[in-house]
Amino acid sequence: MNNPQSNISKSYEPEVTSSEEMTMNELVTYVAAPGAVGGLTKIVLEQVQPSSSISVNSAACSSFLCLLPANLFLGMISAVIGTFLLSDVLVFRKSKFKVIGLALTLGLFFPSVFSTASTITNLNLEVQEAREQQNQAIQATITANQKLAITSQETKVKQEAIQNIEAVGKKSADPQVKKNAIQNIETVAKESKDPTVKQQAVKSLEYLGTNSKNKSVKKDAISALEKLKIDGNKTLINQVNQSINILKK
Repeated sequence: MNNPQSNISKSYEPEVTSSEEMTMNELVTYVAAPGAVGGLTKIVLEQVQPSSSISVNSAACSSFLCLLPANLFLGMISAVIGTFLLSDVLVFRKSKFKVIGLALTLGLFFPSVFSTASTITNLNLEVQEAREQQNQAIQATITANQKLAITSQETKVKQEAIQNIEAVGKKSADPQVKKNAIQNIETVAKESKDPTVKQQAVKSLEYLGTNSKNKSVKKDAISALEKLKIDGNKTLINQVNQSINILKK
């Protein structure tokens, strides 16, 4: 019994190691090395045909031997960044020549790659900031409707406020927004003693849960519904149980 187990453990460890080595070898052989060659090609072309547009490096270091390490390094880094940023590595691994050709090109034109990478990074930051601002506006809308529903004495106003919160949660693709909507509707329902308002809350919670494919959102909706059964009348409890059964399907 001991020998088979030792054989299994021995055969398992090299597989993991070799897999990791293959990944690193692919990165060096098919991406970094051709990128360095591209960087080398760039400096050779500049020495053969000097370009007036590229004078920053030559001012600080004008000799070929001085520029060589920098270009090799920049070409290599450009190939690595460009490959992962501008292409699908998993697709390109199916064709080694495509990987090499891409890395050579990225290394040769490393200034453009760095510029593009910087632009993409800035755009991603702007998109992230815009999303954060949008989420803040959405949360402000939800909070305003929650306060309206709690402070208003009119049943219709409370119902409309719950429906507004539901609509905001429905429109957003962000699970966290839906979870916030569920939490706010639950709060409104708890604060209200009006059965009609609670029934509207149950409908909205059920809808938000069924409208989302996110399991965590469904779980929150079910949890909120369970809490509404406390001190509820039979009609409300039956409605809650029906909604929970629908969400659990």
